[in-house]
Amino acid sequence: MRFYSLLGLIILFVVANISGFILNIRNDKFFNYFHFLGGLVVTIFFFSFTNNYLTALALTFITGILWEVYEWVSWKYFLKKKKYKPMKKDTKNDLVLDMVGGVVALIILTLVNVK
Repeated sequence: MRFYSLLGLIILFVVANISGFILNIRNDKFFNYFHFLGGLVVTIFFFSFTNNYLTALALTFITGILWEVYEWVSWKYFLKKKKYKPMKKDTKNDLVLDMVGGVVALIILTLVNVK
């Protein structure tokens, strides 16, 4: 499960960046899917190490915060265009979607009874 969730994270990252920067898609609604799926896959990844639902969810939240810091640093030091500036509303929405994805992952893990 660790390998597949890590592979899923890598694929999500590559697809999001290709579609976002090369194809010039800047629609926040488009990236909502990536935040939801990212939260889901990150939670599964952390759960495979910790076997603890709360710890996996907390680590998912921390990962979401670090991702938002990455977005801000990318804008501040590399992109430097106003159209790429992270907005507070979008950041909050992204973190909520990360957590919703994490909760869905925990529900799925509970339903399949992974220990």
